[in-house]
Formats: sequence, C-alpha cells, structure tokens
Amino acid sequence: MPLLTPNTPPAPPAPQVPSAEQLERQAVQQVRQIKNKTLRLVDQLSSQWAEAFDALWVSQHDGDVAARLAALGTDAEELMTRNTALVTFMLTQLTGEDQDKVDFINAKLATIPAFTVANDGSVTLD
Repeated sequence: MPLLTPNTPPAPPAPQVPSAEQLERQAVQQVRQIKNKTLRLVDQLSSQWAEAFDALWVSQHDGDVAARLAALGTDAEELMTRNTALVTFMLTQLTGEDQDKVDFINAKLATIPAFTVANDGSVTLD
C-alpha cells in the first residue's frame, strides 16, 4: 500500500450560462456605461481645449498673443489644423446634446483675431 495517495483536485463546477434576461440586463448596463464615459470624455476634452485655447489666445496669460504665435514658429499651422479637427469633433458630439457647451465653444472661437498662415507654417496676426 503506497504511503502517499495522489491528491486529485475536485472537478471545477460546471459553468453557469447566464439567462437571456441577465444578458440583456448586462448589455443595457454596458451601453449606459459606454454612453456616460463618452459624454464625460467629451466634457473633459472641451474643458482641456478651453484651457489650451485661453493659454494661446487670451492675452492675460503673458500679455502677447503675437509672441506666443511667434514662439510656436512653424508648428503653429499644425496646431491650427489640429484645433480645427478637435473643434469639429467636439461640436459634432455636443450638438443636440449640450447647447450651452456648443455656444461656449462658438463664443470662444469668435474671439480669435484674424491671422495669416505663412507657407512655412508660421502664423501671424493680421
């Protein structure tokens, strides 16, 4: 007779298959979470955009928008292009959902002074 007997682990329990009702409840909950996360993401994005917008366009930060544009050099055009794409995305997401934010973004955009983008990508105020 052997001194040690092999220890056979117990068989795992049979997996429980969720009911159709449970699956539907889970799907509804997941969709709600996705929608909430997406809305929060757009809120966070619009807040951060507003901070960056003010840092560039609002003179109170260091008193000279032209100097900030000059410091961007040839990267200024890329910034303007990305800003346009970002604003388009935010307005698309917010239109019909949050008119106050749409109005806030449009009001900020209306304060941008006229500017010119040079062939080298630099931006100067008109």
